[in-house]
Amino acid sequence: MKAAASSVVADSSARPAATTTATGSAVSGKSSYSFVKYHGLGNDYFVLDPNQTGGSNIPPSQEVQRQICHRQYGLGSDGILFGPAPNHVLPDDTPAWRALASAIAADTKSADSKQSSQAVQAVQAVQPPPFVLRIYNSDGSEAKKSGNGLRIFSRYLYDTGRVQLDVAFRVQTLGGCVTSTIRRVTAPNTKPTSAAAATAAATAAPAPAPSAVMNPATELEISIDMGVVSFWSADIPMSGEPRSSLKHTFTLDGKEYQFSAASIGMCMCCCGGGGCDLL
Repeated sequence: MKAAASSVVADSSARPAATTTATGSAVSGKSSYSFVKYHGLGNDYFVLDPNQTGGSNIPPSQEVQRQICHRQYGLGSDGILFGPAPNHVLPDDTPAWRALASAIAADTKSADSKQSSQAVQAVQAVQPPPFVLRIYNSDGSEAKKSGNGLRIFSRYLYDTGRVQLDVAFRVQTLGGCVTSTIRRVTAPNTKPTSAAAATAAATAAPAPAPSAVMNPATELEISIDMGVVSFWSADIPMSGEPRSSLKHTFTLDGKEYQFSAASIGMCMCCCGGGGCDLL
């Protein structure tokens, strides 16, 4: 994970060790779910694709998700990636998603009022709608964003033939819309012997059809533009008057700690104590 002044980009070579996959099905009560399991740098998720299970845009209940993710009594994972939503439709089963849909609609209406309908249609033709992804923690609570989760989901979209190499695409999460790009990288200890060989390597093995089996050995680099980093308290959010979220202190059991917080659609907090300043 690399932080820039205005954005955070998650990069990975996506080698077999970073994108190990498994396929299977899980049964809980009367429900059956097909899944693919990936891990990115050890952060593992199940991908549940609603398009492969009858097109329902309704995720498993929190209780079912907890059962699936349980390390001892279930299949075990850090969470569940539910997507892409059929027909790119935003869910409307929670207040947070309804609020996001209203905000997006308002932004779209504002943009339409500033452009001719032909111009709007031209932009939409060039920029297809984003894939909609819901991210769940192992306890069934819904997360806004996850860098590793988004890289895993991007790889899944490629493995199922929905996106192409070197063509940026968007993913809509509860924490905002991000942009992902997937590129092929040269495998270790292998070098094309000629320009013709390099061209052949770059054009070989097109993305498989959606029903194809994943190929975790493919060497890829996945970059995610996570959006603008905010160090403003209201964006975290933090209580009290609006202010910088850097280098605050709190006392716990008579010991003083320093913390700093940031948000890129999901909030993070770094704490240090005993004279250790993390920032």
